[in-house]
Amino acid sequence: MEEKKACTERGCHCGDHLFEEKENSGEKESLFKEYGSDILKLVLSSVIIGLTFLPAIESIVWLKYVMIGVSWLICGLEVFMEFVKNVFHGEFFEESTLMIISSLVAIAMGEFFEGVFIMVLFCFGELLEDIATDNSRRSVCALSELKDVKTHLVDGKGIKDVSPEEVEAGSVIEVRKGEKVPIDGVLCYDAGSFDTKAITGESKLYNAEKGKAVLSGYINAGEAVYIRTTKLYKDSTVARIIDLVENSIENKAKSQKFITSFAKVYTPVVVGLALLVAVVVPLFDAYNFTKWIYKALSFLIVSCPCALVISVPLGYFVGIGSLAKKGVLVKGSNYIDLLAKTDAVVFDKTGTLTKGNFACENVEVFDGDKDDICVKALSLEGKSNHPLKTALENYYKADKLSEVENFREVVGKGLCGTIDGEKCSIGNYKLMAENGVECEKDSYNGTVLYFAEEGNLKAKFYICDEIKEESYSLIEKLRKLGVSETTVLSGDKSEIVKAVANKIGVKNSYGDLLPEEKLELFKKIKENKKCAVYVGDGINDSPALALADVGVSFGKLGSDVAIESSDVIIADDDLSKLPLSIKHSKKVKKVVVENIVFPIGIKVAIMVLSIVLPHMPLWVSTLGDVGVLLIAIANSLRNYRVQKVK
Repeated sequence: MEEKKACTERGCHCGDHLFEEKENSGEKESLFKEYGSDILKLVLSSVIIGLTFLPAIESIVWLKYVMIGVSWLICGLEVFMEFVKNVFHGEFFEESTLMIISSLVAIAMGEFFEGVFIMVLFCFGELLEDIATDNSRRSVCALSELKDVKTHLVDGKGIKDVSPEEVEAGSVIEVRKGEKVPIDGVLCYDAGSFDTKAITGESKLYNAEKGKAVLSGYINAGEAVYIRTTKLYKDSTVARIIDLVENSIENKAKSQKFITSFAKVYTPVVVGLALLVAVVVPLFDAYNFTKWIYKALSFLIVSCPCALVISVPLGYFVGIGSLAKKGVLVKGSNYIDLLAKTDAVVFDKTGTLTKGNFACENVEVFDGDKDDICVKALSLEGKSNHPLKTALENYYKADKLSEVENFREVVGKGLCGTIDGEKCSIGNYKLMAENGVECEKDSYNGTVLYFAEEGNLKAKFYICDEIKEESYSLIEKLRKLGVSETTVLSGDKSEIVKAVANKIGVKNSYGDLLPEEKLELFKKIKENKKCAVYVGDGINDSPALALADVGVSFGKLGSDVAIESSDVIIADDDLSKLPLSIKHSKKVKKVVVENIVFPIGIKVAIMVLSIVLPHMPLWVSTLGDVGVLLIAIANSLRNYRVQKVK
C-alpha cells in the first residue's frame, strides 16, 4: 500500500509502480513482517464494523456512529489522502476516486456497513495486488544479485578487493569456491567447474579447460580459479542482462499502450454514465433518486479499470523476467508480441547454425599407416598458426611430434617440410598440383587437406564447420510453432551452405553473399510476412538484424555490434532457446488477451445487472471488482513457467 502511495506522489499512473525497482528487493521477508500493518488495518476495521451489529452497541447510537467512523478511517484514510493528492496532480479519474465517491455516498445514504465494506474490500484487493506484483518484481530484480559487490584483483602486490567497475580488460582476477564470476574472461591456468543456471537456465555444470571462456554470473563450483578478463564490467554478460531487463519495459507492446490510453478515456466516461444514471434516469422514474443513486454507485464501483491496468503490463513483465531466467533477454514487450506471430526465420550459418570452428570429420588414408600420417601432418601444422591446426589437434592426440626441417609455408595453399628425411606437404589441391602430386579434386562440401609424401598422395583430411547439435531438431520445432519459411543466408561457399541446410532440413539457402546482398535478400523474404526473424552473430549480420521485425543474436559469441542491433539476445548461444522463446511469447500474448477480454466481459455483465436487477448490494460490486482483479493477476502469474518445445 505504501508503495502505491509513493507511486501516486511521483505522479505516475496506476500500474506504473510495477516496474520500479523496490528497495532491498533481494531481501526475502515474511509475509506478516512485510505487509503486517496492512493486514492489521484490515482485521481491525472488519472487527470494529462487525461489533456495531451487537445489540449492546446498536442501542448506543452515538457509539455506533463513532465506531463506524473509526472503522472507515482505518482503511479509508490512506485511500482518501491518495484521492486528494491525485486531484492536486490533476488526475481526478483514478481508481481511488471511484471508491471514495462510492463509499462516502453510500454512508450519506445511511448504508453504513456497505460504505465501510467497500473500503475494506478495496484495501484487501490492493494488498493482494501488492503481494503478487512484489513477488513478480522480486523474481526479476533478483537478477541484480548476480552482480558481485567486490572482485579479487590480482596484481604485482598480491590480491586486493575492488569494485567490478574498477577492473580493466586484460586483468587477472581470482574467483573462489562458491563465488560468482564478476566479469567475462578466460581461464588462465587449471580447469574449472561452474554452475551456469543463473545465466543459461541449465542445471548441469560447465567444465571449462584453460583458455575457455567463462561468463560473469557463473558460480565457481570447484576450487579457486584465476580468470583473465576479456571485457569491462559494463560490457559483461551480467551487466547486459541487468540493463536489458531493467529497460525492457520502455518498448511497450501495442496492447499495453492501448490499455494505458483506454483507461484514461474509460474512467471519465464511466463516471459520466454513473452521473447520468443517478441524476437523469430518476426523472423518468417518479423522481426515485435514492434507488438510482444506489444503482449508480454499484455501476461506479465495478467499473474500476485497475484489473486491466495492472494485469496486462504484469503479464508482459513476468514473461520477460521468466525468459531472462532461461538466458533469453528480450528488449521490450513489443518483441514478445512479434515473436508470438513469427512465420519466417532467416539464419546466418557460421557461428549460428554451426559452431564457427573447424572440425576434422574424417581421414581417408590411401597408402601408409594412419597414425604415422597424422603425426606428420600435425608436425607440419604445428609450425604454423593456420586455423585448421586446431581441427587436426582435436581429431588426433599425438604423444610426440616429429622434427620438421626446411619448413615452408605457401600462402593460400599449404605447408611443406622435411620429416625423417622425406619431403612432406599438406594443403589444398593447388599445392598438390604445384608439387606434381597426382590426385583428383575432391567435391566434398567443406575443406579438404591433401597430405603427400615424396610426391605421392597418402591421405585426405576432411574439415568442416561443425554443426551445432541443437540445429538438427531446430527446424522441426519451428514448424510445429507455425513457422512456415526458414532460410539460410551466408557469405560462405554456396555448396557448403547448401550442404549444411540440407542436413538440418532447411529448403532455402544462399551462399557467396556480401553483407549488402544478405540485406537485399532478407528484404525480399520479409515482404508479406507477419513477423520475419533474423538470427545472426557477426558484424556482417548487423544490417539484417536491425531490419528484421525481431533480430536475434548471441551473448556469448556474438559481436558487440550484432548484440546492439538485435532485439533478443540468447546469452549462452543455445539455438534451442529460439523455439522456446517463440512458444513462451505465444503463451504470454494469449494470457494478455485473456486479461483484456475477461475483465471487460465480467465488468460489463455486472454493470448491466446493477442497473437491471431490482436491488444488488454494493459489496457485491466491490467483490466483483476485486475478484476480477485477483483472477487477472493470477492469470498473469502463469507466465512464470517456461515450457520447452518437444
